[in-house]
This record gives sequence, C-alpha cells and structure tokens, in this order.
Amino acid sequence: MAPRSSDVSALATLLRTTPAASIVPTHRPLVRADDHETVADALGRLAAARVLACPVYSRQARRYTAILDAMDVAAAVMGEDACRGRGGDGGDGDGGGGGGGGGGHGDALSAVLARSAGVVANASRSNELVCLDAAAPLTVAVTTMAGGGTHRVALVEAGGGAMVDLLTQSAVVAWLVRRGVFGVPPLEDAVVSAVVTGGRGGLAAAAGGEGDTARAAQRSVVCMSVGGESVPLRSVLARLLRADAATVALVAANGSLAGKLSPADVRALLGGVVAVADTAPSAVDDALDAALDKDATAWLAGQTLTTTARASAPAGGGAWDGAADAASATLPPLPAGVTVAGNALAVTASSPLSAVVEALVATGQHHAFVVAEGGEVTGVVSLTDILATVAATAQLQ
Repeated sequence: MAPRSSDVSALATLLRTTPAASIVPTHRPLVRADDHETVADALGRLAAARVLACPVYSRQARRYTAILDAMDVAAAVMGEDACRGRGGDGGDGDGGGGGGGGGGHGDALSAVLARSAGVVANASRSNELVCLDAAAPLTVAVTTMAGGGTHRVALVEAGGGAMVDLLTQSAVVAWLVRRGVFGVPPLEDAVVSAVVTGGRGGLAAAAGGEGDTARAAQRSVVCMSVGGESVPLRSVLARLLRADAATVALVAANGSLAGKLSPADVRALLGGVVAVADTAPSAVDDALDAALDKDATAWLAGQTLTTTARASAPAGGGAWDGAADAASATLPPLPAGVTVAGNALAVTASSPLSAVVEALVATGQHHAFVVAEGGEVTGVVSLTDILATVAATAQLQ
C-alpha cells in the first residue's frame, strides 16, 4: 500500500526545516589533521577517539581539502593494485586523488606513518571531500549521502568558508531514530526486503518478489570464505580494498555468516599497531605483519560487538577513559529480528526496518547482513540504503 500523502509530507517537512548543522552530535570530538603533520599522529588520534576519519587542512590552500582514514593507510601499505575497483558505495567518494600508495606493492607501515597526512589522504580512492553549506537543510545532506559513495559531508560556513564539522551517515540515522521517524508511517511497517529492492525508489516501489530481493542483494554483498583452508587477514583486507563495497562478509564452510571486516575494524587493527610504535618504533612493521598474517578465523574469535554508548568524553582530546567506557560497553538486548554473528549483525528479509536501524545505532555498525533461513548470506543493508529509502519515501529524489 502506498504511503499516505500526509505522512510523506510530514517527513519531508521535518527534513526540509532542520538545518544539517543542528544535528551533529556534540559528544563526539572532531579530529582534524594538518597536511604537514605525520600520518602516525593523525591515525593515533582517530584510534583514541574511535572516529573513522578526519578532514585534512591544506596550509597552502588555507582550507580543508581531503579526508584521511585508516583505509587510506591500509591502501598505502598494500599498494595501488589492492585498490583497483574502489568506488561507488565503497567509501566516501569515487575520486582518484591520494598518492599515498608506493606503487603496486605498497610500502612499509613505518614509512607510511612518517609521511604527511596530506600525501596519504584518499590513497584508498574512496575519501573525496564533499562539502555542504552548514546552513543547508537536512534534505541536502540526506540526498547526498543516499546517492552512494558519500558516507560523510564536511559542513562549511556560507560561501565556502571555514569548516564547522563533519556530518556522518551514522549521525543522521541516529537523529532520525531519536525523532521517531522509523516508528510512524510510512516507515513503521517497512521490512528489510523493501530497503534492499526498493531503497532507491521508496517503499511504494518495493513490489519485487523474494527472488528479486535475493538477486538484488547478492549483487551488493561481498563475501569471502574463511571456513576451509587458513585465510590470512591480509587477504581479507586486500579483498576489502578491491571491493566495490564498504565491508566484507566472512562466511563459514557451511555458508553461514561468521563475521565481517569493515573500515572500523581496520582502524582498530592499525590503531593497535601504531600504539606499538610509541614504545618500539622499529617494531611497527613486524607488528603489522604479525597482525595481517593471523588467520582470519582466529582473528574473528577475538572480535565482539559492543554498544556505542560513551561513559565519558576524552579529556583535552586524549583517549577515552577505558575503565569507564568498558563499564558501559555491554551490548544491550537487540530487537527481535536482529542477531549477532561474530562481530557482525544479521537480519532476515522480513526483519522490521525499525529493528535493524535500532541495532545499527546501538552498535555503531554501518551494515547488517541479510541471511536466508538456512543461514547463508544473501545480501547486506547499509546506512546508504536506509537513507535512500528515507529520501525516496519523502519524495526528495
């Protein structure tokens, strides 16, 4: 049944009357980098704040010109060949840029960490800086992020002035949850299959059958088997860098979901390695090799999902209070229709959209994998899909 015009109008009005800058979370620090500071310093702050990316300020241009994240560092280490095929919904833009890769085979992590942030930014070819007037309505941010390939936008002062903040897909979806958008018509009755098959066309357009849902989902999910012979984490990272997607589903021998590797996992892995450099700079390359040579199944055994709640804010831009944060990190009960597989969220085609969104916000995940009755992975639902559904339902596209 098509959404009522009054429901669509209310959703559209909410998005058109809310300034994009007004919904940026105040509890998350904005990590910034200067294009002349080292990658090690910038990556260390990202890991400490548990933030995925930071804008890079160009002294010459006197403005922010790029985005740096852990995937750029990984791309520089793995080499240009590992990044071929990147684009689309695989990152924050599909532009070229970057120059951090040291040719086809990459460079030692110690060398990459010593480079300037401006050189390595966008080495993954997925971090083009997208700017938006801070006074613009939320509709502009939603439609930009719903188009695929843009996971965050830089909010700048009118006329292209100084940057105010970064607005992420996660922040927008969390705000929509707080406003109750997914608990009222026309989104309250939506299920995962509607998002997968009709996310670009709105809920009213999601008329495809289950077969159509499966085929559409399979085109968008990237899977890698880790249930047979030993698969090193290095191979999974290379697959993630090459994939036209922002996460890789790791599946067991029977085809069931075992976990995933995402940019957030890469940030945590590199953050741990960079911490080694603080005490033993010469050991950083060996530490990375040891981490990447680890069997993916063994690595998954040490990964879990936790809540995104913060017990305390970082003092003076430093690390989070680990003890206080750990006390609040216990994963709360997930809504019906959502389960956990290793470090990943699993849903079914009939899972309520509201439940999926609630789980994504609670865990800080960007994706939930769609699994069939037998447990095999058939698709993935991303924050991009959710925002595309919101935009199309509100008739913004």
